Amino acid sequence: VIYSLNTKNEEQEAALQAVSHAHQEELRRVTTGTCAEGEESAVLRTRLSELQETLAQVQVDFESYRVQAEERDRGVEAELRRDYEEKLQALGLERQETQAQLNTAHDESLRLGRELETAGEAAQCLEVQCDELRRKGEEKRGKGKEEETERMRLLSEEVKTLRKGKERAEEERERAGREEREKWERERAEREEREEWERERAVREEREKWETRVKEVTEEKEELKRSMEEARREERRQWEEREEEEKRGMSTVLRERVRKAEGELEDSLKRLNESKRHAAKLQDRIQVLTLTGQNTGTHLTGQNTGTHPNRTEYRYSP
Repeated sequence: VIYSLNTKNEEQEAALQAVSHAHQEELRRVTTGTCAEGEESAVLRTRLSELQETLAQVQVDFESYRVQAEERDRGVEAELRRDYEEKLQALGLERQETQAQLNTAHDESLRLGRELETAGEAAQCLEVQCDELRRKGEEKRGKGKEEETERMRLLSEEVKTLRKGKERAEEERERAGREEREKWERERAEREEREEWERERAVREEREKWETRVKEVTEEKEELKRSMEEARREERRQWEEREEEEKRGMSTVLRERVRKAEGELEDSLKRLNESKRHAAKLQDRIQVLTLTGQNTGTHLTGQNTGTHPNRTEYRYSP
């Protein structure tokens, strides 16, 4: 599960890097296309720097989020490991209790064995006594034969009773040992089954938690990616709007400058025409004065006897 999560994280990081690379390529393309715009290039470079700073900040935020996610994952893993160790410790205590019960049953079995051995020794002593009495009875057949026979019968019955008690004790010991073994085997099987179920449940819960976490991380990364794309589109739209506004503003300024230049040119042409008309009037005045002068020389008279030069009037037609 951890390997799968790391793989998905690497895929998401690769996708984010691809988006970042595409974003940078787009910014470089925009920069390349707008470098020839003259005075607008400085504004575009400033905007490009702002976009790059925004992208760097987003990458820093994503890296911080990734580090926090890894720390949370390590905390979850430590908590699961602590729970597993606590369960192992509890199972160890239960095993010790079961082992103590088994040891107690074994001690009880040993005690019963010792009692059986004691009963066997007592039976052997009785048999020895019976043999001794039988021997003495043979020696003293004439004396109290019936009484001796009765005593022998009682001793034989007591021996049989002791043997039966020994057999019952052995059977009881075997039965108790068999029951203890069966109980221990049954408890061990139940414990192993319970441990297996607990492990499966823990693994299933852990898998569900990891899957949920992976899904949340994936959704958060997709949301971050969408936010970055939306921010990039919004920035580009605003940049295009500002560029269009700047172009419209520059067109307005240029038109205003053209109109102003046209007005100044028209005024200059008007002043030039006025100057030419004034010069023509002065020339006419000079000619009149020359013709009517008292002491006008021949050269001056010759120069002033010609016709007026053609006067050109300038008009501006925008």
